[in-house]
Amino acid sequence: MILAKDYGIYLILIFILIYGYRCLSSVHSTTCDSKQNNDCVDHRWPNRLTANQTCDRRQSMTCRHCRCYTECLPRGLVVNATTGWFGTHFTADMVDSSPQYCLWILTTHPVVDIYTLYSIAMARSISRQSIPNTPAISLTIEKDMHVECPDSNIQVFDGVPDFVASGALSQKLGFYCGTDLKEDIHLVAHSGFLTVFYERRDPNQGFNASYVRLDCQSCQTLNDRECVNNQCVCSDNKIGPNCGVTVCPNNCSADKNQGTCDHQNGRCICMPNYVENDCSQSMFTNRLVWSTLFNCEAAKPFLPSLSLYLPRMGHTLENTDSYLWLFGGYSSIRGQLGDMFRFNLITSRWEEISTNGKHDKDSSRSGPQPRHFHATALYGEWFYLYGGLSQVNGVLGDFWKFETVDHNWQKLEIIDELPALAGHTLTATDNVGSLILIGGYSPEYGFFEKTLEYDIDENRWKVLDDGNGVRPVGIYGHTAVFHSQTHNIYIYGGVGYDMDRTYISGDLYSFDVDTSHWYRLPPDEQINPINTRPESRYFHSAVSTELYMIIIGGRNNDSNAIVNSIYAYIYKCNKWISLQSETIPVSGEPPEPAIALSITIQDNNIYIFGGTNGQTNGNLYRLTVPKDLCQLFSYSRLGCLRHIGCSYCSVYENGVNKTFCYSQDLTIPQSCYNPRGASEVAQGLSCGVELLERRNCYQYKTCVDCVAYWPIYGSGKQVCQWCSNCQSGRCTPMGATCERESHCTLQPRAFIFGHLCPLRQCLASDCHKCSQLGGCMWTRQVLRSEMGRTLNVKPIFDWTCVQNIPQDVASIVVESMPPLSCPISCLSYTNCSSCLESSGGEGGHHSCSWAQNINKCISPSFVPLRCEAGLCGSLVLSGSPSQCPSTCHQLMQSAHCLSRPHCGWCAFNGTAVDGRGICMEGQLPGPIGGTCKKEYVGLLPNQPLPSMTTKWLSQSEGPPIWAYLERPKENECLNGHHTCDERTEDCIDLEDGFMCKCKPGYLIDDNQCKAICHEGCMFGTCVAPDVCQCNFGFVGTNCSLACECNGHSNCAGVNRLSDCLECQNHTQGSQCEKCKPFYVGNPVNSGKCVPCKTYCNNHSEVCLDRQLYDKIRNFSGLLEAINTHKDVEKILGHVVDEGPASGAVCVNCKHNTKGTECNSCIDGFFQNNAERIGDGCRRCHCNGHSDTCNKVTGEDCQCDNSTETDRQCSQNSSKSSLTPCWQMQCSKCKEYFLGVPTNGHQCYRHMFLDKDYCFDPKTQEECIRKQSGLPFGRTVFFAVQPRYMNVDIRIFVDVTKGSVDLYLSAKEDTFVVDVNKTNGIHWVWLDKKYSTHISSGNLYNDLDSLSLKQPFLLNDSMRFNPLKSQTSGPALKLRHSSANDLIYYLTITDPNEFLIVRNLKNRLVITIPQEVHDLRSTRFYIILKGIQSQLKGHINGTDDHRSYGNIFFRQDQSRIDLFVFFSVFFSCFFLFLCVCVMVWKIKQAFDMRRARRLHVAEMKHMASRPFATILIHIDGSYTTNDVEFALSSPSHHKEGTIKKKPFRFRGSISSLRDSPKAQVHPEPFDKYTIRPVAVEPTADGLSAVVTTLVHLPGGKTAPNRMCLASTLVSLRNSHHILNANTNHSNGNNIGKVGAGVWRTATRRRPHFAF
Repeated sequence: MILAKDYGIYLILIFILIYGYRCLSSVHSTTCDSKQNNDCVDHRWPNRLTANQTCDRRQSMTCRHCRCYTECLPRGLVVNATTGWFGTHFTADMVDSSPQYCLWILTTHPVVDIYTLYSIAMARSISRQSIPNTPAISLTIEKDMHVECPDSNIQVFDGVPDFVASGALSQKLGFYCGTDLKEDIHLVAHSGFLTVFYERRDPNQGFNASYVRLDCQSCQTLNDRECVNNQCVCSDNKIGPNCGVTVCPNNCSADKNQGTCDHQNGRCICMPNYVENDCSQSMFTNRLVWSTLFNCEAAKPFLPSLSLYLPRMGHTLENTDSYLWLFGGYSSIRGQLGDMFRFNLITSRWEEISTNGKHDKDSSRSGPQPRHFHATALYGEWFYLYGGLSQVNGVLGDFWKFETVDHNWQKLEIIDELPALAGHTLTATDNVGSLILIGGYSPEYGFFEKTLEYDIDENRWKVLDDGNGVRPVGIYGHTAVFHSQTHNIYIYGGVGYDMDRTYISGDLYSFDVDTSHWYRLPPDEQINPINTRPESRYFHSAVSTELYMIIIGGRNNDSNAIVNSIYAYIYKCNKWISLQSETIPVSGEPPEPAIALSITIQDNNIYIFGGTNGQTNGNLYRLTVPKDLCQLFSYSRLGCLRHIGCSYCSVYENGVNKTFCYSQDLTIPQSCYNPRGASEVAQGLSCGVELLERRNCYQYKTCVDCVAYWPIYGSGKQVCQWCSNCQSGRCTPMGATCERESHCTLQPRAFIFGHLCPLRQCLASDCHKCSQLGGCMWTRQVLRSEMGRTLNVKPIFDWTCVQNIPQDVASIVVESMPPLSCPISCLSYTNCSSCLESSGGEGGHHSCSWAQNINKCISPSFVPLRCEAGLCGSLVLSGSPSQCPSTCHQLMQSAHCLSRPHCGWCAFNGTAVDGRGICMEGQLPGPIGGTCKKEYVGLLPNQPLPSMTTKWLSQSEGPPIWAYLERPKENECLNGHHTCDERTEDCIDLEDGFMCKCKPGYLIDDNQCKAICHEGCMFGTCVAPDVCQCNFGFVGTNCSLACECNGHSNCAGVNRLSDCLECQNHTQGSQCEKCKPFYVGNPVNSGKCVPCKTYCNNHSEVCLDRQLYDKIRNFSGLLEAINTHKDVEKILGHVVDEGPASGAVCVNCKHNTKGTECNSCIDGFFQNNAERIGDGCRRCHCNGHSDTCNKVTGEDCQCDNSTETDRQCSQNSSKSSLTPCWQMQCSKCKEYFLGVPTNGHQCYRHMFLDKDYCFDPKTQEECIRKQSGLPFGRTVFFAVQPRYMNVDIRIFVDVTKGSVDLYLSAKEDTFVVDVNKTNGIHWVWLDKKYSTHISSGNLYNDLDSLSLKQPFLLNDSMRFNPLKSQTSGPALKLRHSSANDLIYYLTITDPNEFLIVRNLKNRLVITIPQEVHDLRSTRFYIILKGIQSQLKGHINGTDDHRSYGNIFFRQDQSRIDLFVFFSVFFSCFFLFLCVCVMVWKIKQAFDMRRARRLHVAEMKHMASRPFATILIHIDGSYTTNDVEFALSSPSHHKEGTIKKKPFRFRGSISSLRDSPKAQVHPEPFDKYTIRPVAVEPTADGLSAVVTTLVHLPGGKTAPNRMCLASTLVSLRNSHHILNANTNHSNGNNIGKVGAGVWRTATRRRPHFAF
């Protein structure tokens, strides 16, 4: 209620509101014309306008974007808003780091007053819908927005917010920030008021926006909108702020019975096997399928309350068999939520769950209080909940469980070690019956570093001992999924703490549930180059399947944008795959990117709900993914093979080419396993421990990543070690010598376990945790890194926990805890200034942040969690205390006062008090932090008034005026309220404000007054009128004289140009003309001197002049002893005077490089980075088939051993490939060779049936004339592919000279051949995937070392079990024997055995029965190794140590049994005859049926011929069997009168009943007979064609008086026809013919016509 004494003030306010908006009116764009086209340049951001400016031709505007943007205003009001633009980009108004407040109030009403605001608020509180007859306002925030998250954001309200006018019932439309938006943001305010509020402190941040009034006039220019009740609304089936979403497009293809529209949920329900948003596409298993299950915007007309309650973020989503369970979260409209909903997966309906009462903090039987960023887990029928963030009570620490059947909450007990947490995860282990809690944060405790387990059966918590692993020091906002196959929980992303920094994590960890051991799993650059890995993110979601994990959404701190990417992590391959690649087929529309969403999975269906992208949403989506992700790459052979772990198959069947890409860990597609046509199978790079053990150790930059261990690979060995030196650390292959750095007092050490790495010591995120570790201290004077520690005399670094300082630096005073007390935490500070002045106390920072909206001091580590979605206000302050906003009563100028949205100005009137007033807290209606009346002006009791207030009030001309929207007029130049620079500018007072003008001697330049030097400053800067400040190396009044110091020093003056003061840039000499020792270059004329390490591309620290290098090289061993500068001086015996000017030679190039500048790789190596040599060189990756390659790219291997590189692999294609081409060298066998020549395997020559092959390992062309033989220790490879599928295979090996060992297997990857680089001897190994431990405990995979003398191998088979983690196929058996007989026979009786035959000197015959092996898909691979000893060759007096012989295979057919042959022959012959007879009979029956059908067709055709109508009269005096027919025409009678005697015809009336055209007349006629002209019987004698003469009417004048008439009649007796044909002379007989021929009338109807 407004009191009577306040009426005067409110009348003045209304007056100001009505007339004060003139200077704040809306800005309209001008019309671009042809004159502007010549200068059409887009300068939207720099050219800003104030509120009362308009566009004109003088401004640079594009004709496409002819827009005028209103710049940031502390009070911006636009009434009668129609259309316009505003923004805040790149302003020069911010002269300091204090926040700038930008407020725009847009309304479609003509005036803004108290009555209007509160009447709208009342209407909204009643209807909760749009205000009738009030046009809405559409706002578009352009995608070029640059607002850093989460410290700053743009707040948008539908209505006027409470800080402007409390009680106006505004709704938050969203909080928006980001720097890399892909699309514009569209919003609609239905109340007729739209408020945009933004605080910024960085002039490089800001945004652009536009607005439009949604009335019928503007509706005509907008797409997908129509005018309804004077409001511009979306057209039918269109939803969204921009009406850009179609509900049920194409009516869900209902006309094709492919789907139906579910209007209530706003989606299409597709029939089985149909997908897409409109159900228009068929479903395929090799693609991703997106489906919308519930759309909030579309459901508003049907389910308004549900559409209001469901949108949220920071919630959790769990699933049971038929339901999705949703709990908690935060809504931008409803605030924090504590409700529970469930979604029925069968009926697709939401329902709210009524629980056992509301929250009561004193009752353990009530439900939990509202919260978000909590953690839940579903185990059986119980839903467990722990912690979360409450806006009222802060971070929570309560533990609950909810029964999904009875819908009851029950509060559970916790232990003291478990603090209140938010942002943590709670993961259910399916088979263990426990919950694992990981991570989390609270302001009181900080980062939670422990791992806790809740035993469901025992109902108790316990802390797990995880000290020996590589666990994250602190983490929240991450994801954790349980992988049941490995009993590991995989943790990805989040806000993490590591050593001395808080960062957005992109790291992947795993936690072994069985052993409580932590692992860190770094990516491999060979498998996942940097550009193929997922972005670092937090507040994302993840789910797990049997083979992979999927992550969705989240926020990335690098781009300050919501992550719009979906990645899958393949467990076995340690590989990330982007599921949004252009090569992956997708059906349906994916949801918009969001953060703080929740997902769950059921049967490869991933359900995604909620989240926020500025405004919370409540849409539910489903993503269907294939079980085998390799299926997504079935469309391309190269695309499939580029993904490790995938294999490719192409089958041509029935004219159709089918392609398959499948995982090597799953079942081969049936079409590939048993093809019915031509097929091609290509096996890609296999996942497994072999690939892991071949990783490049030099890629890792940290100790933890270097010595990482992957638990999924089981017993894989460690291949890398971390060499910790004094100045830097390095990851090297296992067994390499750690090079000792120079000037190092510590002995280098090698680490192979992650928890022992140097930086894993003293890991703590705050002081209290550091103090509990022992031997550690908390300080700001030490900086930790992989290169060591840096100690400073002053605390300039962030807080960190380090080991106690050793004795040798005890002279530096170190402030540490202990012995001092721990610093005060940020939570303890209660005001902004003390908060920002503090140095904090948490690790990774040395400051605190102030959240204005909640008036709390928080740690910077807590900001992403507490302030997400704008819950800390529009700006979070950090840094200097000057950032803190002043309280209103401290502001002494109206301009400063009204720049704060919560302040108003109580102004005094009159020239004596010009610009005087008091700033106090207030809103649009009036002050709330004081009193502004005629009788009294004052503040709250605890806020002092200015000392001159009483005097100003007495001097005021009239009562004080309350100003909120507009500044009162004043002379800023006189009262000192201007901002002009008194040194360079003069102040000029204006009617509205003031203007700054440059003083004489200064000119305006870039909004600044700059001094003018008339002589110019050629090489300097003009700092005052005619005063120059010269650049380095120049002197003179105009800085035009250069010092004679080659640009490396200043000189003494104008007259002493050659007197150089101090040489810089590593130069020396009187004129800085020489380089210092161990620097290279010619510094004359500003040349550069670079250090030797740079000159040598970081591969050597010593470089020498060519003459000195040659001098030292003449002495053996001296060059090799040079590693440092001191080594050179020690050899020379004196100090090096200067560095070489050119032609320097680098000494002892490292990292596999060579050359005078270490600019080339040594032979057999190529650059780690093709663009630069500085990263060193690695060995050529030719799969063991070549030693040389391109030294830059690693390609172009000179492939031997019958291998080649895939022709589809090129340098261009490898840039976009997941597997670079250098990894695919020599990975394919040549034509006529079989096998997969990778990982040490070979190509086997394809043998043809009954063709002899010799032992020549190179060629088979000289076998007949002159064989080269198989040298000692060398191998030759053959592959047997059967021609017949049902005939046994017999392999013959004949050795004519020497002896060989034979190895045979049905698998191409059984054997691995290594070459001794010294003597060229080949060693045959069993592939590690088949290695096993035998009874003696020795590991045997060296097949050459197997001895027949071992008793457990003699005449026995040894089973080789593959590693459990590598394969699930059958175990291999070893059959080991020696060929001692002249002809040695062997038969393979087990399909899983492989054969080794030693010392074969004569003939070996191997039989492979066809019933044992499936010869349709099996090939046999043979290795022959020459073992002719060198000693034997010397004894015989020859030097030939080769073995000779040949090999072939046969498939002999059995002899023919004549009895069986003839029996089968005659049986088949008689069977053929029977079939022929049956076919002949069938053909005969078909011909008869066809003849009948033709006859019927012929009869119908003849009967359908046109006939004239002929009337025949039968005299009634005749008997029924002897009737005379009268033939007449229609002209013979008229109205029953006969004009002429008709002809008569005698016949039997019974013969007329079959005539179709007979008409019987009862009139008597004279007796005449009808004579046929011709009778033509048909071939069957049953019918005939009778032709008669007919007299036509018309008399003599008719042109035709007679014609022939024919008819088809049936014959009853064939003799009638014969009589008619033989008795033409007798007229009576002619009449009788008709009696036997025409059956065209019935007896009872004597008249007929034909």
